[in-house]
Amino acid sequence: MPEKDNGLELLHCFARVAPYINQLAPEDTAVAVATREKYLAYVPGRKKNLLEELKKHLEEVSERAKILEKVTEAQVKLMESLSQMIARLEPVALELLRMARSVSHKEESSEE
Repeated sequence: MPEKDNGLELLHCFARVAPYINQLAPEDTAVAVATREKYLAYVPGRKKNLLEELKKHLEEVSERAKILEKVTEAQVKLMESLSQMIARLEPVALELLRMARSVSHKEESSEE
């Protein structure tokens, strides 16, 4: 057998004995055996199940991502609304500025 196959065979052997490693360890121990592509075995600890904790964490992250997506969508809509408001107010602001300048010039002329 090629050496690479021996390594994979050895990993499969570890996967078969994984349930017993937890029982033999004096401390609460989780056992995971994996290749670079997939998990071959996972045995949770007696008190802690890392996969359950990871699943819970991923659910929380997923919920936060959904909230962030909604916030981002709301921000985009707000920016679009603000841009539209500015576009509508710009001509009015320019006209008010023109009128203020006109009044200012009239006041200066009358003072002289």
